[in-house]
Amino acid sequence: MSNFEFYLEGRWPQSDRVIEYCENILQHFFKNKMKRTVEVVLKMNSHFSGYDVGYCSGDRDSVTINLSRRIRDDEGKYHLRDVQGLYTTLAHELVHAKQFIRGELNSSGSSYRREDYSDTPYRSQPWEHEAYMMEDFLFNLYWANHSKLHITQKVFL
Repeated sequence: MSNFEFYLEGRWPQSDRVIEYCENILQHFFKNKMKRTVEVVLKMNSHFSGYDVGYCSGDRDSVTINLSRRIRDDEGKYHLRDVQGLYTTLAHELVHAKQFIRGELNSSGSSYRREDYSDTPYRSQPWEHEAYMMEDFLFNLYWANHSKLHITQKVFL
């Protein structure tokens, strides 16, 4: 039984697989069962006005992840994102979800593990460093290798 309740808003192709992906990533971080249920809201947006492709907000009991289906190029035109880019970004944002749920990152996005990083450049902030470090690993483990993992799970169950 999961300690996460997922809610999807917007157009999510393969919604069952998306929830399984998110569940696997969060369970990767929370191997020991939590004593509370955390609400995870996933919102798919057509696009954001700038160059952002995803963001996460929340607290210990609820997180919301917004993703952009389209990415803006240097000429200001929007293009559909590829599957790898979309779900790598989702993995990145799920690392932030973990940080909120564990209380490592506060809602203002300036305090990480009780230290103030408000004067630190964006890419140098420790929560971003962790998310960038983990995103490809999580994507490859839980999305790209999905069929292999799924078959392996069936064999051993």
